[in-house]
Amino acid sequence: MATYALELLGDRPDLDVLYVPVGQGSGVCGCIAARDALGLRTEIVAVQSAEAPAYALSIAAGHVVRTDSADTLADGMATRVPDEDALAVIRRGVARFVLVSDAEIADAMRAYWTDTHNLTEGAGAAALAAAVQEKQQLAGKKVGLVLSGGNIDFDLFQELGRRARRGPTMNYVDRDLRMLPMSKTAPRLSALALFLAAGQGESREPYALGAGRQRAGRARARGRLFSARSFNIESLTVAEVAHETHQSRITIVTSGTPEVIEQVRHQLERLVPVHSVTDLTLSVRAVERELAMVKVRGRGDSRVEALQLAEAFRAKVIDATTESFIFEITGAPRKIDDFVDLMRPIGLVEVSRTGIAAISRGPEPI
Repeated sequence: MATYALELLGDRPDLDVLYVPVGQGSGVCGCIAARDALGLRTEIVAVQSAEAPAYALSIAAGHVVRTDSADTLADGMATRVPDEDALAVIRRGVARFVLVSDAEIADAMRAYWTDTHNLTEGAGAAALAAAVQEKQQLAGKKVGLVLSGGNIDFDLFQELGRRARRGPTMNYVDRDLRMLPMSKTAPRLSALALFLAAGQGESREPYALGAGRQRAGRARARGRLFSARSFNIESLTVAEVAHETHQSRITIVTSGTPEVIEQVRHQLERLVPVHSVTDLTLSVRAVERELAMVKVRGRGDSRVEALQLAEAFRAKVIDATTESFIFEITGAPRKIDDFVDLMRPIGLVEVSRTGIAAISRGPEPI
């Protein structure tokens, strides 16, 4: 993260102020390191969302402060638990924190697009929002802004474009901008199990996440996270596991390099009020299972062969006609893959799979 700061400050050592968005803290720490290495006097201002002020609160308190939620338009800054090492660097090297609202962030996103033709995500526009907020005290100064990324969901971008300015106070943006339905009667997420798989040739890495209650509609926000950052969802399962407390459990399977997997984990930590993350491959092996219904068409010898294979795989017949079977099979994903492949030449019609559910071995919960 320090390389872009070295390039920026090396090219413009005369900057008086540099505004930097803060997510988990690596970017602002890189800027501090670059400034100090170059021996500059540039004032570095940290920017956080007013809806996710964990770092700002921690600096004010003198110790790590966890927040119960980080519900912000700028998911790149949606941090609930500051990193202690980053916090120590920030405490020494940042002049102050500026908190910006979602309305200010949205206005800055629109300004970047209409005035400079730069597409930016919420976190990327936060620095501009902070500079606009402090414009009176910046008169006569040379100011730098870190535009940290352009991973914006297309639907959100369209919505921003449709909404015209309603006045200089930027009160035209409301919670509906994020298009998250806020039904009071819908189930609330309370426990999340995340199963992550690395790419081909790499080990699978299951993670277990414990999450607190949240508003309904987070599934759409999770989908935006994966689509905006080009993460691939290979499997996603969700079901309520505690009716009294409206607790649900989610299992997600994605793929990528270890670095991508770690990034997915960090992004999901920011997106929902997660209390803990457990790597099941490090603590104890996980049990994973999947259920599938497989429809096969066949007569005569093909019909007999299908039944024999089903018996070998311990698949149950749950529906039968004179021309077809529907088998129910449960097991590890590889077992289901093998069963489906063997049914193809016999007369495979269609397959419906639930996706992977995973749980840790042993008596302790995740």
